[in-house]
Amino acid sequence: FQGTPPLILVSLDGFHPDYMKRGFTPTINRIAQCGAKADFLYSVFPSKTFPNHYSIVTGLNPPSHGIIDNNMYEPFKRKMFKVGSPDMNEPYWYQKDPIWVTAEQQGKTTASFFWPGSEVKISGITPTYNKKYRSKLSFDVRVDQILQWLDMPPASRPSFLTLYVNQPDNAAHWYGTKSQQVNQALSNVDNMIARLFAGLQIRNITDCVNVVIVSDHGMSDIDCKLVVDIKNYMNVSEIFSTMGPFGRVRPKGRRNPAAVADIISKLKCQSEHMRVYPKEQLPVRMHYADNARIEPIFLDMDSSWTVVSKGVKPGDEICTGGAHGYDNLFPDMRGIFLAHGPSIKRNVSTRPFINTEIYEFLTELIDIRPNPNNGTRGSLHHIMRRPHAVEEQYEPDPPAIGEVPSDTQEYNFRLYAAECSCRQSKKQTNIQDKASKNNVHLPFGVLYSKEDNSTLRLLYNEDYLLAFDLKYRIPMWTAFTLDGKRQASKVENICWTGDARIPISDSAHCGDYNKPVVKKQKILQRPLYPPVLGHWQNSQYLINSLQLICKDLQIVNKHI
Repeated sequence: FQGTPPLILVSLDGFHPDYMKRGFTPTINRIAQCGAKADFLYSVFPSKTFPNHYSIVTGLNPPSHGIIDNNMYEPFKRKMFKVGSPDMNEPYWYQKDPIWVTAEQQGKTTASFFWPGSEVKISGITPTYNKKYRSKLSFDVRVDQILQWLDMPPASRPSFLTLYVNQPDNAAHWYGTKSQQVNQALSNVDNMIARLFAGLQIRNITDCVNVVIVSDHGMSDIDCKLVVDIKNYMNVSEIFSTMGPFGRVRPKGRRNPAAVADIISKLKCQSEHMRVYPKEQLPVRMHYADNARIEPIFLDMDSSWTVVSKGVKPGDEICTGGAHGYDNLFPDMRGIFLAHGPSIKRNVSTRPFINTEIYEFLTELIDIRPNPNNGTRGSLHHIMRRPHAVEEQYEPDPPAIGEVPSDTQEYNFRLYAAECSCRQSKKQTNIQDKASKNNVHLPFGVLYSKEDNSTLRLLYNEDYLLAFDLKYRIPMWTAFTLDGKRQASKVENICWTGDARIPISDSAHCGDYNKPVVKKQKILQRPLYPPVLGHWQNSQYLINSLQLICKDLQIVNKHI
Protein backbone atom coordinates (compact mmCIF):
# COMPACT_ATOMS: atom_id res chain seq x y z
CA PHE A 1 0.00 0.00 0.00
CA GLN A 2 1.17 3.53 -0.73
CA GLY A 3 0.36 6.60 1.31
CA THR A 4 -1.37 6.55 4.69
CA PRO A 5 -1.91 2.95 5.89
CA PRO A 6 -5.54 1.82 6.21
CA LEU A 7 -6.84 1.57 9.77
CA ILE A 8 -9.11 -1.19 11.13
CA LEU A 9 -10.85 -0.37 14.42
CA VAL A 10 -12.13 -3.55 16.12
CA SER A 11 -14.44 -3.61 19.15
CA LEU A 12 -14.83 -6.69 21.34
CA ASP A 13 -17.87 -5.74 23.40
CA GLY A 14 -17.49 -6.23 27.16
CA PHE A 15 -13.93 -7.62 27.01
CA HIS A 16 -12.30 -7.15 30.43
CA PRO A 17 -8.46 -7.20 30.54
CA ASP A 18 -8.50 -10.10 33.02
CA TYR A 19 -10.01 -12.29 30.30
CA MET A 20 -6.58 -12.36 28.68
CA LYS A 21 -5.26 -14.36 31.65
CA ARG A 22 -7.59 -17.33 31.12
CA GLY A 23 -5.68 -19.05 28.33
CA PHE A 24 -8.40 -18.76 25.67
CA THR A 25 -6.97 -15.77 23.76
CA PRO A 26 -3.48 -16.67 22.41
CA THR A 27 -3.78 -14.44 19.34
CA ILE A 28 -4.98 -11.39 21.27
CA ASN A 29 -2.22 -11.94 23.83
CA ARG A 30 0.36 -12.18 21.05
CA ILE A 31 -0.81 -8.86 19.56
CA ALA A 32 -0.51 -7.29 23.02
CA GLN A 33 3.07 -8.55 23.27
CA CYS A 34 4.16 -7.55 19.76
CA GLY A 35 2.42 -4.20 19.44
CA ALA A 36 1.26 -1.55 21.90
CA LYS A 37 -1.13 -2.09 24.77
CA ALA A 38 -2.57 -0.21 27.71
CA ASP A 39 -2.60 -1.80 31.14
CA PHE A 40 -6.32 -1.24 30.83
CA LEU A 41 -8.78 1.27 29.39
CA TYR A 42 -11.16 3.44 31.39
CA SER A 43 -14.68 3.64 30.01
CA VAL A 44 -16.54 6.91 30.00
CA PHE A 45 -19.46 7.11 32.37
CA PRO A 46 -21.88 5.41 32.19
CA SER A 47 -20.03 2.22 31.25
CA LYS A 48 -22.64 1.26 28.67
CA THR A 49 -22.22 0.06 25.08
CA PHE A 50 -23.64 2.89 22.97
CA PRO A 51 -22.24 5.83 24.98
CA ASN A 52 -18.75 4.32 25.03
CA HIS A 53 -18.63 3.31 21.40
CA TYR A 54 -19.72 6.78 20.38
CA SER A 55 -17.19 8.39 22.74
CA ILE A 56 -14.42 6.33 21.11
CA VAL A 57 -15.27 7.67 17.64
CA THR A 58 -15.94 11.29 18.71
CA GLY A 59 -13.53 11.82 21.60
CA LEU A 60 -16.40 13.35 23.56
CA ASN A 61 -18.10 12.59 26.85
CA PRO A 62 -21.70 11.34 26.52
CA PRO A 63 -23.46 14.61 27.43
CA SER A 64 -21.50 16.32 24.65
CA HIS A 65 -22.26 13.81 21.89
CA GLY A 66 -25.82 13.06 23.01
CA ILE A 67 -25.76 9.26 23.45
CA ILE A 68 -26.09 9.26 27.23
CA ASP A 69 -27.28 5.64 27.58
CA ASN A 70 -28.49 2.61 25.63
CA ASN A 71 -32.00 3.77 26.50
CA MET A 72 -32.96 7.41 26.88
CA TYR A 73 -35.75 9.93 26.53
CA GLU A 74 -35.57 13.11 24.44
CA PRO A 75 -37.79 15.62 26.30
CA PHE A 76 -37.95 18.19 23.50
CA LYS A 77 -39.18 15.71 20.91
CA ARG A 78 -40.84 13.37 23.43
CA LYS A 79 -39.13 10.39 21.82
CA MET A 80 -37.50 7.28 23.26
CA PHE A 81 -34.15 5.87 22.15
CA LYS A 82 -33.89 2.13 22.70
CA VAL A 83 -31.27 -0.18 21.23
CA GLY A 84 -32.92 -2.23 18.50
CA SER A 85 -35.82 0.16 17.87
CA PRO A 86 -36.29 2.05 14.57
CA ASP A 87 -36.15 5.42 16.34
CA MET A 88 -32.51 4.84 17.31
CA ASN A 89 -31.52 5.57 13.70
CA GLU A 90 -32.91 9.11 13.72
CA PRO A 91 -30.02 11.56 13.20
CA TYR A 92 -31.09 13.97 15.97
CA TRP A 93 -29.94 11.53 18.63
CA TYR A 94 -26.32 11.90 17.47
CA GLN A 95 -25.35 15.44 18.37
CA LYS A 96 -21.73 15.34 17.14
CA ASP A 97 -20.02 13.82 14.10
CA PRO A 98 -18.14 10.50 14.44
CA ILE A 99 -14.76 9.94 12.83
CA TRP A 100 -16.15 8.32 9.65
CA VAL A 101 -18.23 11.41 8.89
CA THR A 102 -15.23 13.68 9.40
CA ALA A 103 -13.07 11.39 7.26
CA GLU A 104 -15.61 11.34 4.42
CA GLN A 105 -15.88 15.13 4.58
CA GLN A 106 -12.10 15.34 4.20
CA GLY A 107 -12.01 13.12 1.13
CA LYS A 108 -11.40 9.72 2.71
CA THR A 109 -13.36 6.53 2.01
CA THR A 110 -14.69 4.63 5.03
CA ALA A 111 -16.34 1.28 5.68
CA SER A 112 -18.22 -0.20 8.62
CA PHE A 113 -19.20 -3.72 9.49
CA PHE A 114 -21.24 -2.51 12.45
CA TRP A 115 -20.56 0.27 14.93
CA PRO A 116 -23.11 2.15 17.00
CA GLY A 117 -24.30 5.03 14.84
CA SER A 118 -22.83 3.73 11.57
CA GLU A 119 -26.25 3.10 9.99
CA VAL A 120 -27.43 6.66 10.68
CA LYS A 121 -27.10 9.57 8.25
CA ILE A 122 -25.24 11.86 10.60
CA SER A 123 -24.73 15.25 8.96
CA GLY A 124 -26.20 13.50 5.92
CA ILE A 125 -23.33 10.99 5.73
CA THR A 126 -22.84 7.27 6.36
CA PRO A 127 -19.70 5.23 5.60
CA THR A 128 -19.24 4.61 1.88
CA TYR A 129 -19.44 0.86 2.51
CA ASN A 130 -21.84 0.00 5.28
CA LYS A 131 -23.38 -3.17 6.70
CA LYS A 132 -26.49 -3.16 8.85
CA TYR A 133 -26.26 -4.82 12.23
CA ARG A 134 -27.15 -8.52 12.35
CA SER A 135 -26.15 -10.14 15.61
CA LYS A 136 -26.34 -13.71 14.28
CA LEU A 137 -24.04 -13.11 11.32
CA SER A 138 -20.94 -15.26 11.75
CA PHE A 139 -17.61 -13.71 12.73
CA ASP A 140 -16.00 -15.32 9.67
CA VAL A 141 -18.35 -13.46 7.31
CA ARG A 142 -17.56 -10.18 9.03
CA VAL A 143 -13.79 -10.64 8.84
CA ASP A 144 -13.91 -11.80 5.23
CA GLN A 145 -15.81 -8.65 4.25
CA ILE A 146 -13.17 -6.47 5.93
CA LEU A 147 -10.49 -8.27 3.93
CA GLN A 148 -12.46 -7.93 0.71
CA TRP A 149 -12.68 -4.18 1.24
CA LEU A 150 -8.89 -4.09 1.62
CA ASP A 151 -8.58 -5.97 -1.68
CA MET A 152 -10.22 -3.11 -3.54
CA PRO A 153 -8.23 -0.85 -5.90
CA PRO A 154 -6.52 2.12 -4.21
CA ALA A 155 -9.02 4.64 -5.61
CA SER A 156 -11.98 2.90 -3.91
CA ARG A 157 -10.26 1.15 -0.98
CA PRO A 158 -11.42 2.44 2.42
CA SER A 159 -8.92 4.25 4.64
CA PHE A 160 -10.86 3.63 7.82
CA LEU A 161 -12.83 0.46 8.67
CA THR A 162 -14.77 -0.61 11.75
CA LEU A 163 -15.58 -4.11 12.95
CA TYR A 164 -17.83 -4.76 15.94
CA VAL A 165 -18.78 -8.03 17.69
CA ASN A 166 -21.13 -8.38 20.63
CA GLN A 167 -19.00 -10.96 22.45
CA PRO A 168 -17.98 -11.71 25.14
CA ASP A 169 -20.56 -9.16 26.37
CA ASN A 170 -23.59 -11.22 25.38
CA ALA A 171 -22.36 -14.42 27.05
CA ALA A 172 -21.44 -12.60 30.26
CA HIS A 173 -24.83 -10.87 30.44
CA TRP A 174 -26.64 -14.21 30.34
CA TYR A 175 -24.31 -16.51 32.24
CA GLY A 176 -21.92 -14.35 34.29
CA THR A 177 -18.23 -13.63 33.82
CA LYS A 178 -16.96 -16.92 35.23
CA SER A 179 -19.10 -19.16 33.01
CA GLN A 180 -18.01 -21.69 30.43
CA GLN A 181 -20.07 -19.76 27.90
CA VAL A 182 -17.83 -16.72 28.38
CA ASN A 183 -14.73 -18.86 27.96
CA GLN A 184 -16.17 -20.17 24.69
CA ALA A 185 -16.95 -16.62 23.58
CA LEU A 186 -13.36 -15.62 24.32
CA SER A 187 -12.12 -18.47 22.16
CA ASN A 188 -14.49 -17.42 19.37
CA VAL A 189 -13.37 -13.78 19.30
CA ASP A 190 -9.74 -14.85 19.44
CA ASN A 191 -10.31 -17.09 16.44
CA MET A 192 -11.87 -14.12 14.66
CA ILE A 193 -8.81 -11.95 15.32
CA ALA A 194 -6.59 -14.84 14.18
CA ARG A 195 -8.58 -15.06 10.93
CA LEU A 196 -8.19 -11.32 10.39
CA PHE A 197 -4.41 -11.38 10.85
CA ALA A 198 -4.06 -14.55 8.80
CA GLY A 199 -5.89 -12.77 5.99
CA LEU A 200 -3.53 -9.81 6.27
CA GLN A 201 -0.55 -12.15 6.27
CA ILE A 202 -1.72 -14.08 3.20
CA ARG A 203 -1.98 -10.76 1.37
CA ASN A 204 1.44 -9.76 2.69
CA ILE A 205 0.00 -6.57 4.20
CA THR A 206 0.38 -7.30 7.95
CA ASP A 207 2.90 -4.46 8.16
CA CYS A 208 0.85 -2.22 5.87
CA VAL A 209 -2.38 -1.98 7.88
CA ASN A 210 -2.89 -0.49 11.34
CA VAL A 211 -5.20 -2.47 13.62
CA VAL A 212 -6.60 -1.06 16.87
CA ILE A 213 -8.54 -3.42 19.17
CA VAL A 214 -10.65 -1.98 21.98
CA SER A 215 -13.48 -2.87 24.28
CA ASP A 216 -16.12 -0.49 25.52
CA HIS A 217 -16.32 -1.66 29.13
CA GLY A 218 -15.98 -4.68 31.40
CA MET A 219 -18.60 -6.61 33.34
CA SER A 220 -19.72 -7.26 36.93
CA ASP A 221 -21.46 -10.40 38.13
CA ILE A 222 -24.84 -9.57 39.65
CA ASP A 223 -27.21 -11.37 42.00
CA CYS A 224 -30.91 -10.96 42.77
CA LYS A 225 -29.98 -10.81 46.46
CA LEU A 226 -28.06 -7.59 45.79
CA VAL A 227 -31.01 -5.36 44.93
CA VAL A 228 -32.40 -2.04 46.13
CA ASP A 229 -36.12 -1.62 45.35
CA ILE A 230 -37.14 2.03 45.43
CA LYS A 231 -40.85 1.22 45.62
CA ASN A 232 -40.21 0.45 49.28
CA TYR A 233 -39.52 4.14 49.87
CA MET A 234 -41.82 6.04 47.52
CA ASN A 235 -44.81 5.87 45.20
CA VAL A 236 -43.17 4.83 41.90
CA SER A 237 -46.34 5.63 39.93
CA GLU A 238 -45.33 9.29 40.28
CA ILE A 239 -42.06 8.90 38.36
CA PHE A 240 -40.46 7.82 35.10
CA SER A 241 -37.30 5.84 35.70
CA THR A 242 -34.52 3.81 34.13
CA MET A 243 -33.31 1.06 36.44
CA GLY A 244 -30.41 -1.44 36.50
CA PRO A 245 -26.73 -0.88 37.46
CA PHE A 246 -27.70 2.75 38.05
CA GLY A 247 -30.97 4.65 38.11
CA ARG A 248 -32.22 7.79 36.44
CA VAL A 249 -35.44 9.29 37.77
CA ARG A 250 -37.70 12.17 36.84
CA PRO A 251 -41.10 13.12 38.24
CA LYS A 252 -44.10 12.81 35.98
CA GLY A 253 -45.61 15.98 34.61
CA ARG A 254 -43.78 19.25 34.18
CA ARG A 255 -40.38 19.40 35.81
CA ASN A 256 -40.86 20.76 39.29
CA PRO A 257 -37.84 21.48 41.54
CA ALA A 258 -39.96 20.78 44.60
CA ALA A 259 -40.97 17.36 43.24
CA VAL A 260 -37.34 16.54 42.48
CA ALA A 261 -36.30 17.53 46.00
CA ASP A 262 -39.12 15.45 47.48
CA ILE A 263 -38.03 12.32 45.56
CA ILE A 264 -34.44 12.81 46.63
CA SER A 265 -35.44 13.19 50.28
CA LYS A 266 -37.39 9.93 50.12
CA LEU A 267 -34.58 7.91 48.52
CA LYS A 268 -31.39 9.26 50.04
CA CYS A 269 -29.75 7.25 52.83
CA GLN A 270 -32.17 4.32 52.35
CA SER A 271 -29.37 1.93 51.41
CA GLU A 272 -25.63 1.98 52.03
CA HIS A 273 -25.24 0.54 48.52
CA MET A 274 -27.02 3.42 46.78
CA ARG A 275 -26.11 7.10 46.60
CA VAL A 276 -28.76 9.60 45.49
CA TYR A 277 -27.74 12.76 43.65
CA PRO A 278 -29.34 15.66 41.90
CA LYS A 279 -27.47 15.23 38.62
CA GLU A 280 -25.68 18.58 39.05
CA GLN A 281 -24.02 17.23 42.19
CA LEU A 282 -22.63 14.03 40.69
CA PRO A 283 -18.82 13.89 40.91
CA VAL A 284 -17.54 16.17 38.15
CA ARG A 285 -15.18 13.41 36.91
CA MET A 286 -18.25 11.51 35.70
CA HIS A 287 -19.16 14.31 33.25
CA TYR A 288 -22.81 13.34 33.44
CA ALA A 289 -25.05 16.35 33.90
CA ASP A 290 -25.12 18.83 31.04
CA ASN A 291 -27.69 17.29 28.72
CA ALA A 292 -31.48 17.45 28.89
CA ARG A 293 -31.67 13.70 28.18
CA ILE A 294 -30.17 13.00 31.60
CA GLU A 295 -32.92 12.88 34.19
CA PRO A 296 -32.65 15.26 37.19
CA ILE A 297 -32.10 12.48 39.75
CA PHE A 298 -29.32 9.91 39.62
CA LEU A 299 -29.01 6.70 41.68
CA ASP A 300 -25.39 5.56 41.89
CA MET A 301 -24.93 1.90 42.87
CA ASP A 302 -22.13 -0.19 44.32
CA SER A 303 -20.59 -2.69 41.92
CA SER A 304 -22.76 -5.82 41.46
CA TRP A 305 -25.80 -4.10 42.98
CA THR A 306 -28.98 -3.41 41.03
CA VAL A 307 -31.65 -0.77 41.57
CA VAL A 308 -35.25 -1.67 40.61
CA SER A 309 -38.67 -0.09 40.93
CA LYS A 310 -41.04 -3.06 40.91
CA GLY A 311 -39.43 -5.90 42.84
CA VAL A 312 -37.56 -8.95 41.58
CA LYS A 313 -37.52 -12.68 42.04
CA PRO A 314 -34.60 -15.10 41.62
CA GLY A 315 -33.74 -15.58 37.96
CA ASP A 316 -35.11 -12.25 36.73
CA GLU A 317 -33.02 -10.96 33.85
CA ILE A 318 -32.35 -7.58 35.45
CA CYS A 319 -30.39 -9.15 38.32
CA THR A 320 -29.01 -12.38 36.85
CA GLY A 321 -25.73 -13.04 35.07
CA GLY A 322 -23.63 -9.93 34.46
CA ALA A 323 -24.14 -6.19 34.07
CA HIS A 324 -22.23 -3.00 33.31
CA GLY A 325 -22.97 0.70 33.57
CA TYR A 326 -21.39 1.22 36.98
CA ASP A 327 -18.91 3.92 37.98
CA ASN A 328 -16.14 3.84 35.40
CA LEU A 329 -13.50 3.78 38.15
CA PHE A 330 -14.70 0.36 39.36
CA PRO A 331 -12.12 -2.30 38.35
CA ASP A 332 -14.84 -4.54 36.87
CA MET A 333 -15.67 -1.84 34.31
CA ARG A 334 -12.22 -1.73 32.70
CA GLY A 335 -11.71 -2.36 28.99
CA ILE A 336 -8.76 -3.14 26.72
CA PHE A 337 -6.67 -1.20 24.20
CA LEU A 338 -4.26 -2.90 21.77
CA ALA A 339 -2.64 -1.52 18.61
CA HIS A 340 -0.46 -3.09 15.91
CA GLY A 341 0.80 -1.94 12.55
CA PRO A 342 3.33 0.13 10.64
CA SER A 343 2.53 3.32 12.57
CA ILE A 344 2.75 1.64 15.98
CA LYS A 345 5.82 0.94 18.07
CA ARG A 346 6.58 -2.69 18.91
CA ASN A 347 6.38 -4.22 22.36
CA VAL A 348 5.38 -1.10 24.28
CA SER A 349 2.98 -0.62 27.16
CA THR A 350 1.22 2.49 28.35
CA ARG A 351 -0.51 3.44 31.53
CA PRO A 352 -4.31 3.31 31.69
CA PHE A 353 -6.19 6.13 29.99
CA ILE A 354 -9.82 7.01 29.30
CA ASN A 355 -11.27 6.05 25.92
CA THR A 356 -11.93 9.65 24.84
CA GLU A 357 -8.17 9.78 24.16
CA ILE A 358 -8.51 7.23 21.34
CA TYR A 359 -10.21 9.61 18.88
CA GLU A 360 -7.23 11.96 18.42
CA PHE A 361 -5.01 8.87 18.00
CA LEU A 362 -7.28 7.47 15.26
CA THR A 363 -7.51 10.77 13.38
CA GLU A 364 -3.74 11.03 13.33
CA LEU A 365 -3.37 7.44 12.07
CA ILE A 366 -5.58 8.21 9.03
CA ASP A 367 -4.25 11.76 8.65
CA ILE A 368 -7.40 13.82 9.08
CA ARG A 369 -8.10 16.95 11.11
CA PRO A 370 -10.00 16.10 14.32
CA ASN A 371 -13.06 17.93 15.51
CA PRO A 372 -12.96 19.59 18.96
CA ASN A 373 -13.02 16.87 21.59
CA ASN A 374 -12.34 15.97 25.21
CA GLY A 375 -9.11 14.14 24.44
CA THR A 376 -5.57 15.49 24.64
CA ARG A 377 -3.62 15.95 21.44
CA GLY A 378 -0.45 13.90 21.54
CA SER A 379 -1.43 11.84 24.60
CA LEU A 380 -0.62 8.58 22.76
CA HIS A 381 2.36 9.80 20.77
CA HIS A 382 4.66 7.65 22.89
CA ILE A 383 3.28 4.50 21.25
CA MET A 384 3.53 5.87 17.69
CA ARG A 385 6.55 5.56 15.44
CA ARG A 386 6.25 8.89 13.62
CA PRO A 387 3.74 11.08 15.45
CA HIS A 388 2.78 14.48 14.15
CA ALA A 389 4.38 17.44 15.84
CA VAL A 390 2.15 19.05 18.45
CA GLU A 391 1.88 22.77 18.05
CA GLU A 392 3.17 24.56 21.09
CA GLN A 393 0.48 26.68 22.66
CA TYR A 394 1.25 30.16 23.91
CA GLU A 395 1.38 30.32 27.67
CA PRO A 396 1.53 33.78 29.24
CA ASP A 397 3.93 34.45 32.07
CA PRO A 398 2.49 33.48 35.47
CA PRO A 399 1.03 36.27 37.59
CA ALA A 400 3.37 38.33 39.71
CA ILE A 401 3.31 37.47 43.40
CA GLY A 402 1.72 39.88 45.85
CA GLU A 403 4.03 40.54 48.79
CA VAL A 404 3.66 42.33 52.11
CA PRO A 405 5.73 45.54 51.97
CA SER A 406 8.71 45.79 54.30
CA ASP A 407 8.02 49.47 55.00
CA THR A 408 5.89 49.70 58.14
CA GLN A 409 4.16 52.93 57.11
CA GLU A 410 3.17 51.52 53.73
CA TYR A 411 2.04 48.28 55.41
CA ASN A 412 -0.28 50.13 57.79
CA PHE A 413 -1.56 52.40 55.04
CA ARG A 414 -2.58 49.43 52.86
CA LEU A 415 -4.06 47.53 55.77
CA TYR A 416 -6.28 50.22 57.25
CA ALA A 417 -7.19 52.27 54.18
CA ALA A 418 -9.47 49.43 53.03
CA GLU A 419 -12.13 50.80 55.43
CA CYS A 420 -12.87 47.39 56.95
CA SER A 421 -14.31 47.03 60.46
CA CYS A 422 -11.92 44.28 61.56
CA ARG A 423 -8.31 44.70 62.46
CA GLN A 424 -5.71 41.99 61.86
CA SER A 425 -5.33 39.76 64.94
CA LYS A 426 -1.71 39.11 63.95
CA LYS A 427 0.74 40.78 61.60
CA GLN A 428 0.35 39.71 57.99
CA THR A 429 3.53 38.12 56.65
CA ASN A 430 4.74 36.62 53.40
CA ILE A 431 4.52 32.86 52.88
CA GLN A 432 8.12 31.71 52.60
CA ASP A 433 7.88 28.19 51.17
CA LYS A 434 5.92 29.00 48.03
CA ALA A 435 7.22 25.95 46.17
CA SER A 436 5.58 23.56 48.63
CA LYS A 437 2.33 25.53 48.40
CA ASN A 438 2.46 25.20 44.63
CA ASN A 439 2.98 21.43 44.92
CA VAL A 440 -0.06 21.12 47.16
CA HIS A 441 -2.48 23.62 45.65
CA LEU A 442 -1.26 23.88 42.03
CA PRO A 443 0.06 20.39 41.22
CA PHE A 444 -0.59 20.94 37.49
CA GLY A 445 0.81 24.47 37.35
CA VAL A 446 -0.63 27.97 37.48
CA LEU A 447 -3.96 28.44 35.75
CA TYR A 448 -3.97 30.70 32.75
CA SER A 449 -6.28 31.84 29.99
CA LYS A 450 -5.74 33.50 26.65
CA GLU A 451 -5.89 36.80 28.49
CA ASP A 452 -2.70 38.46 29.63
CA ASN A 453 -1.79 37.73 33.27
CA SER A 454 -0.21 41.16 33.77
CA THR A 455 -3.14 42.48 35.81
CA LEU A 456 -3.18 39.47 38.16
CA ARG A 457 -1.38 39.12 41.47
CA LEU A 458 -0.91 35.68 42.99
CA LEU A 459 -1.65 35.75 46.72
CA TYR A 460 -0.33 32.92 48.89
CA ASN A 461 -2.39 32.06 51.97
CA GLU A 462 -2.07 29.27 54.49
CA ASP A 463 -4.87 27.10 53.08
CA TYR A 464 -5.22 28.32 49.50
CA LEU A 465 -3.85 30.42 46.65
CA LEU A 466 -5.74 33.26 45.05
CA ALA A 467 -5.30 35.22 41.80
CA PHE A 468 -6.44 38.81 42.36
CA ASP A 469 -7.19 41.06 39.38
CA LEU A 470 -5.89 44.59 39.89
CA LYS A 471 -8.04 45.92 37.05
CA TYR A 472 -11.39 44.71 38.33
CA ARG A 473 -10.38 44.51 42.00
CA ILE A 474 -11.82 41.03 42.44
CA PRO A 475 -10.31 37.52 42.65
CA MET A 476 -10.39 35.63 39.35
CA TRP A 477 -9.72 32.15 40.71
CA THR A 478 -8.71 30.27 43.81
CA ALA A 479 -6.86 26.95 44.11
CA PHE A 480 -6.76 24.61 47.08
CA THR A 481 -6.44 20.92 47.88
CA LEU A 482 -8.57 19.08 50.42
CA ASP A 483 -6.36 16.57 52.20
CA GLY A 484 -9.03 14.50 53.97
CA LYS A 485 -7.87 15.71 57.39
CA ARG A 486 -9.68 18.99 57.25
CA GLN A 487 -13.01 19.24 59.03
CA ALA A 488 -15.50 21.91 58.12
CA SER A 489 -16.12 24.38 60.92
CA LYS A 490 -19.16 26.59 61.04
CA VAL A 491 -18.35 30.27 60.56
CA GLU A 492 -21.27 32.40 61.68
CA ASN A 493 -19.96 35.80 60.62
CA ILE A 494 -17.14 36.87 58.39
CA CYS A 495 -15.13 39.82 59.64
CA TRP A 496 -13.37 41.44 56.69
CA THR A 497 -9.87 42.86 57.10
CA GLY A 498 -7.51 44.78 54.86
CA ASP A 499 -4.83 43.07 52.74
CA ALA A 500 -1.36 44.61 52.77
CA ARG A 501 -0.18 42.72 49.70
CA ILE A 502 -2.07 44.88 47.20
CA PRO A 503 -1.51 48.62 46.68
CA ILE A 504 -4.47 50.48 48.08
CA SER A 505 -5.26 52.02 44.66
CA ASP A 506 -5.85 48.51 43.29
CA SER A 507 -7.37 46.86 46.35
CA ALA A 508 -11.00 46.20 47.14
CA HIS A 509 -12.54 48.43 49.79
CA CYS A 510 -15.10 47.29 52.33
CA GLY A 511 -16.92 50.56 51.92
CA ASP A 512 -17.75 49.68 48.31
CA TYR A 513 -20.12 46.89 49.29
CA ASN A 514 -23.49 46.38 50.96
CA LYS A 515 -24.72 49.53 49.27
CA PRO A 516 -27.71 49.75 46.89
CA VAL A 517 -26.36 49.97 43.36
CA VAL A 518 -29.04 48.88 40.85
CA LYS A 519 -32.76 49.03 41.55
CA LYS A 520 -31.99 49.03 45.28
CA GLN A 521 -30.14 45.74 44.93
CA LYS A 522 -27.01 45.32 47.02
CA ILE A 523 -23.63 44.00 45.98
CA LEU A 524 -22.68 41.56 48.74
CA GLN A 525 -19.32 40.22 49.88
CA ARG A 526 -18.76 36.45 49.74
CA PRO A 527 -15.46 34.57 50.11
CA LEU A 528 -14.26 32.80 46.96
CA TYR A 529 -12.45 30.33 49.22
CA PRO A 530 -14.99 28.84 51.69
CA PRO A 531 -13.88 29.78 55.22
CA VAL A 532 -15.41 26.58 56.63
CA LEU A 533 -12.53 24.66 55.01
CA GLY A 534 -9.81 26.48 56.96
CA HIS A 535 -7.54 24.56 59.32
CA TRP A 536 -8.66 26.72 62.20
CA GLN A 537 -11.84 28.51 63.13
CA ASN A 538 -11.16 32.06 62.07
CA SER A 539 -13.85 34.50 61.10
CA GLN A 540 -11.39 37.08 59.80
CA TYR A 541 -11.21 37.21 56.01
CA LEU A 542 -9.08 39.26 53.65
CA ILE A 543 -11.02 41.81 51.64
CA ASN A 544 -9.21 40.80 48.42
CA SER A 545 -10.57 37.24 48.62
CA LEU A 546 -14.19 38.24 48.17
CA GLN A 547 -16.44 37.62 45.22
CA LEU A 548 -19.28 39.96 44.35
CA ILE A 549 -22.84 38.68 44.37
CA CYS A 550 -26.03 40.57 43.70
CA LYS A 551 -28.46 39.86 46.49
CA ASP A 552 -31.03 38.15 44.27
CA LEU A 553 -28.52 36.44 41.96
CA GLN A 554 -28.79 32.64 41.96
CA ILE A 555 -25.46 30.81 41.72
CA VAL A 556 -25.66 27.46 39.90
CA ASN A 557 -22.91 24.85 39.90
CA LYS A 558 -22.17 23.57 36.39
CA HIS A 559 -20.07 20.61 35.35
CA ILE A 560 -17.21 21.43 32.99
